Amino acid sequence: MRALVGAGERHSTAFGILEVALQVNAAQRVLFAEKIRQALGGRLNGHRVAVLGLAFKPGTDDVREAPSLDVIRNLLEHGAEVTAHDPCAIGNATPLFPPQVRLTSDPYDCLSGADAAAIVTEWPDYLRLDWNRARQVMRHPVLVDGRNCLDPRGMARLGFRYHAVGRPSTQADPSTHQAETIGPAQVASA
Repeated sequence: MRALVGAGERHSTAFGILEVALQVNAAQRVLFAEKIRQALGGRLNGHRVAVLGLAFKPGTDDVREAPSLDVIRNLLEHGAEVTAHDPCAIGNATPLFPPQVRLTSDPYDCLSGADAAAIVTEWPDYLRLDWNRARQVMRHPVLVDGRNCLDPRGMARLGFRYHAVGRPSTQADPSTHQAETIGPAQVASA
């Protein structure tokens, strides 16, 4: 969209609807960071957030205009400690972040000690993640699913407080999460 707006500007043609769409997209990134803040009780300062997905979309190492860039900057501005994982894009993302952002090639290392996890790019790797193991390595089992790719009820059964975009949040179900093992097909959203 930016390329089209730029081409329009070079030819003195306005693409108002595209410009508005770009503004809305930028606002959504701020709202997602705010959703993470709210999931952590209204403050980010002193909390560790594990960001899952840096690439613009699954299947690429392209981070140009990726939502993760704005989300991570916003988290840092509000005092969060950020760790991040991506199956493909770490090399391209590394020079774009300050040194305090810890990038890791292992998703469980990324999640270790996290107060919240945020899915920013819907990689199949995150659908297949062993979320039982993820819950065990996290400090607090809070998941903010920016892609609505996981099943809210399945995540609650695993003991997560699950937050998504445009869906109601679910609270951990303490009666089931300690005894139940749920496989990847049961946590992927339909």
